Amino acid sequence: MARSPEFERYARDGALVLGGPAAILMQVADPVVARGVARHSAFADDPMRRLRHTLGYMYGIALGDDAQVRRAAGLVDRAHAGVAGATDPGRQLWVAATLYRLGVDVHELLRGPMPGPLADEVYAASERLGTVLQVPQGLWPADRAAFEQYWMDAVETLEVGDDARAVARDLLRPGRVPLWVRAGMPLGRTLTAGLLPASIRRVRVARPPARVPACGARRPARVPAGAPPPPRAAVPAPARRLSVGGISYVALMAHRHHTIDYIELPVDDVATAKKFYGDAFGWTFTDYGPEYAGIQHPTEEGAEVGGLNGAGTEARGNGPLVQLYSDDLEASVAAVTGAGGTITEGPFGFPGGRRFHFSDPAGNVLGVWAEK
Repeated sequence: MARSPEFERYARDGALVLGGPAAILMQVADPVVARGVARHSAFADDPMRRLRHTLGYMYGIALGDDAQVRRAAGLVDRAHAGVAGATDPGRQLWVAATLYRLGVDVHELLRGPMPGPLADEVYAASERLGTVLQVPQGLWPADRAAFEQYWMDAVETLEVGDDARAVARDLLRPGRVPLWVRAGMPLGRTLTAGLLPASIRRVRVARPPARVPACGARRPARVPAGAPPPPRAAVPAPARRLSVGGISYVALMAHRHHTIDYIELPVDDVATAKKFYGDAFGWTFTDYGPEYAGIQHPTEEGAEVGGLNGAGTEARGNGPLVQLYSDDLEASVAAVTGAGGTITEGPFGFPGGRRFHFSDPAGNVLGVWAEK
């Protein structure tokens, strides 16, 4: 089937490999998949092997001719032979879904929102990731809206067990990799943490810092596309910390609906503001370009408590912007207007989701954001 030039550019984009580790961690959040990976592969000895094979399969299906597609599928089938659950259509659908979703997430993170026609083409082509194996025709959700519902429902059923934690440890802190790979692992871990859905329990691997600054922890950079990056909760609660082999795992629950989640400070110059808050309070930041910097959380890797917004006053307002998180943005709009508030802007999209601004009866302007 002929593909558009835009699809070819998407499929050949080497940056999509950045989503591979997050896709694997999402896959092994299904206990059956995790058990198969942990017990029927040499993952601990060569954790990059599954990543290489997964990416090779994905590129082979997306770009290969019929012979190459059959060869890629045959290699996967042989690897799955004798592994309990490996040929289950439901599990294969989930694995294919993670490859599609994380590929799109990385693309939009780096390139901005995908035009509708390209998004539809990428989605339709991604069905083959499952159907060339044991996923029957018709099991792949009918369209992108149906996929979103499938994804949300599937995420709610995931469970991070011991097998998944072992895979996360071996993948994110591998012992046997070249030095050039090891040098890039801190950034890779940070990016991977940011790609995992905030709406589910997630596992991140981090060594406890020797010294915790007054306020600062790393978060994956999200490239702005004419709007600030997505706000992140300071520490989504409830949270629980596990420890395996001296490595700390943090399992985090969802953002809380209609609670204060993020505070944005308007500034005239981001660089000047960063120096002031860094010198005065020891804050550290994630840069998103000259007009925005995220304020990093003091102890939780991958989280932010707010941002410095250097856009013009029309975009940023004249005072700090408190942002609440919402599980349902449209319902929040209705709740605000029903209670007597006034929507002043939006809802509008930004790289991490959507948000709107409103004015309360006293004239205070606040924001509400959601991931979808």
